[in-house]
Amino acid sequence: MRHLTPRSRRRKSLIDAAATWFRSVSYGRVDFHVRTPATSTSAILNGFGVRADGREIRLWVPLAAGFAGTGDAATLLHETGHLLGLPDLYLAGSPSTFHRWDLMAARWPSELLAWHRWKLGWIDEGQVVCVTGRANRVVTLTPVERAGGTKALFVKRGSRVLAAEVRARAGYDRTLCETGVVVYEVDQTPFKRAPIRIHPARRDGKAPARDCSAQWNAPFEIGRGEERVFRLPSWGLRLELLARLRDGSYRVRLTSS
Repeated sequence: MRHLTPRSRRRKSLIDAAATWFRSVSYGRVDFHVRTPATSTSAILNGFGVRADGREIRLWVPLAAGFAGTGDAATLLHETGHLLGLPDLYLAGSPSTFHRWDLMAARWPSELLAWHRWKLGWIDEGQVVCVTGRANRVVTLTPVERAGGTKALFVKRGSRVLAAEVRARAGYDRTLCETGVVVYEVDQTPFKRAPIRIHPARRDGKAPARDCSAQWNAPFEIGRGEERVFRLPSWGLRLELLARLRDGSYRVRLTSS
């Protein structure tokens, strides 16, 4: 038998999968996603393509045999996120990066950060407030899980972006252990590993539930004992929560110099 290189094996696997599913799937409508037998699950962005039903498939996720019966949707969505261009946000050996504020931080059932939604075009420019210099602004942020309103406040400094958004118990976030305004920093350096870092309001402490995961206590909130002001002295930046509205939105004030 002719020896197959790893690349050849991957290509043959995709060809076999396309042939197996050809009769039940219209590949004319497929852009990137194919289910194939595999021993592990990961996203694959091929430098080669396989033609099926008049289309060339370059991006795909191999799933272990029997995944439909035993696999979880979070894993499938996480790997599909890679096909859309989203990076892993977790680092081996860094437990705090395995959180639930973004599906790409780990294989948890959770929503995406507003930054990733904006990068994918799921949030339009009219739903984002972007600040690049001095500012003294009041902005009302609505939960990212719900339609309508302003979803994010971005402050840009060189290749870095400081972001603030509201997270509520809705959608895949319905089991969050804490809600409020989540603040994080994005490093846009090309090929940066785990380019998004959460700025937590408080240390986690004792978790109220077993599935809270790391940084469950990160949101800023209004109330007794809560942290409502975020400061980043190196940027001359201050973000203060002014009010929590009845619909779950937050009014915040940004000052930067």
